[in-house]
Amino acid sequence: DQITRDDESLVQQIRTRVLPRRGIWASADELIVTVGAQHALYMVADLLVREGTRVGVEEPGYPDARNILASRTSQLVALAVDADGLPVDDQLRRFDYVYTTPSHQCPTGVTMPLERRRELLRLAEEADFVIVEDDFESENRFEGEPIAALKSLDRGQRVIYVGSLSKNLAPGLRIGYVVAAPPL
Repeated sequence: DQITRDDESLVQQIRTRVLPRRGIWASADELIVTVGAQHALYMVADLLVREGTRVGVEEPGYPDARNILASRTSQLVALAVDADGLPVDDQLRRFDYVYTTPSHQCPTGVTMPLERRRELLRLAEEADFVIVEDDFESENRFEGEPIAALKSLDRGQRVIYVGSLSKNLAPGLRIGYVVAAPPL
């Protein structure tokens, strides 16, 4: 912890060894290291969510994300998931932010297909909302090749990517990160 900035060598390792495995290429000014994924979600919520902010979250979904977001706005709406994760339809147009776990939906474990990911990005651009992608278990695939992270497909800076090293390195280290546009 360097107080005013992240450790440059840790940022470099995440940028060059962790993110490319998910198809993400980020510059140092697009990444911030956090004390785990929950801390990353708290930071994103603190910066972006206020009373009246409309947020869609998966249901069933990650309880901590739901609680973090619900503590900042009463405009939190549960979005039922199906066999392919978060459905992409016109109901998403009413949100400012949509929280999703497309690589390994929490708690169902389903993976959002590539075509649905592309459709979600297209709708986010068209309807002007931002997606918070929680890729909490990206490295733990037990069969098949992983589908690229939603963030890796994002060309319009519509995705805020939250990741963690807790599942594949060491939970006790509490290392997480956010990848987003430099202004965030």
